[in-house]
Amino acid sequence: LDIYSLMDAIDFDLLNLTGVCVHSCPQQYDVVCTSDYLELYPKPTLSEVSQCQGGDPVSALLELAINIPKNQYFLDNPIMCASCWPVWLETTDVFFRCFDIITTFNDFNEVCTHPDMTNVSVSDPSYIAADDNRCLTKHVANYYDSEELTYDNPLAKLLGVVMASLNSAASDAENSMLLILGVGIGGAMCLGFLYILFLRLCAGCLIWSTITAFITFLAGSACYCWLMSGYFDTEVITDWLSSVASSIGLESLATAIEVWYNSTTFENENISVSSDFGITVTTDSETLWRVGAFSLSFIFLIVVILTIIV
Repeated sequence: LDIYSLMDAIDFDLLNLTGVCVHSCPQQYDVVCTSDYLELYPKPTLSEVSQCQGGDPVSALLELAINIPKNQYFLDNPIMCASCWPVWLETTDVFFRCFDIITTFNDFNEVCTHPDMTNVSVSDPSYIAADDNRCLTKHVANYYDSEELTYDNPLAKLLGVVMASLNSAASDAENSMLLILGVGIGGAMCLGFLYILFLRLCAGCLIWSTITAFITFLAGSACYCWLMSGYFDTEVITDWLSSVASSIGLESLATAIEVWYNSTTFENENISVSSDFGITVTTDSETLWRVGAFSLSFIFLIVVILTIIV
């Protein structure tokens, strides 16, 4: 590439690498010109500006290997072609910049192929739809239709996808407006009044059920910690519980107790706990279970006493 010949061929006074300030983003088939150009010349039409692009590139520029195809019309009208541009697609504002919107339409079509409905009219009474239970196989076709510029513009495609998603969401909201109002507002109000009525009629039952469940949880947790603490012979206790469950016909409970005992490790293990301050505490598992057993038993007694007093 001859750099000096390239600099002679390109008029850098006409090369504009900055954006054009506009009051609002242009619409499709508008013409955008710089303010300096509009102060001196009238705004050209779309047919005039569109001739600046495309066509046969000038052979002199091709010989210089310039990757900027300029036709003869561009060279004959350099000021207009370097200062005005056609808008071929709809645009939108993103962070105070106007970008093209490429919208892709998806045409989804499916036809039952067994039985073959390819040449059967939809209005025919014997027609079987693809979602019918009588249809065993179907032909599915996805068609994507979009109008794009000839150069790659990933951001414009992304904006098109976003706009299509927003339009689809707005359409879905409009179609389901009655359902949203009925279920979202009316249903929520009905459930709210029913819950208030439930609290009014069943407040005592709800409160005592909660207290009973909490006390049962504390008792069960304390018993489990005592079994793991090593103070008692766990094998004897589990055998007794299993035999009692079997005697009253709770075979599944007896089996669950035996499975728990066989799958649980009751050996005392050393445990080391480190904090973010560099403090390390070393203890054994039985000590931790004993701490949990005494703590939960104390909390259990306090809760039972408070329940009886209050």
